Amino acid sequence: MSRVRIIGIGSPFGDDRIGWQAIDHLIEAGFAARFPPDWVSFEKADRPGGLLISLIRDAELAVLVDAMRSGAVPGTLRRLCPDELVPECGLLSGHALGVADTLALAEVLGDLPRRVVIYGIEMGASGEACLQPGRSALQCSAFSALDRRLADDIAQIL
Repeated sequence: MSRVRIIGIGSPFGDDRIGWQAIDHLIEAGFAARFPPDWVSFEKADRPGGLLISLIRDAELAVLVDAMRSGAVPGTLRRLCPDELVPECGLLSGHALGVADTLALAEVLGDLPRRVVIYGIEMGASGEACLQPGRSALQCSAFSALDRRLADDIAQIL
């Protein structure tokens, strides 16, 4: 079992694929090779809802990477703690749990890792940070910043 789980949240399609693309970037860059064997693992999760709990369970550090729309400049990388997320309001069903709700549930169940960090990559109104084919300058900048900040997060648990 890896100590650090890095999970790209979103979808393989459309504007919400930036979390998946960030995982691809980290794998292609050999990010895990900088750390002891089996310390870092990667996962792509297609709107996981409650299944996110099984992906983070038993990790020392869980890192979630997702698209965000906050009004910041597209490509901006923002680091958040779980308590900074706003739970979904008015959910009537457990079938549509958001990240904040899922992390709160994991805490109640005793399945929340000791440390959880969320990285949001600003998409902008029309998904400018998520252009294909290839990677946009915004993506490269966000992915480089993510790489550096993740390394710092992991160094804290070494």
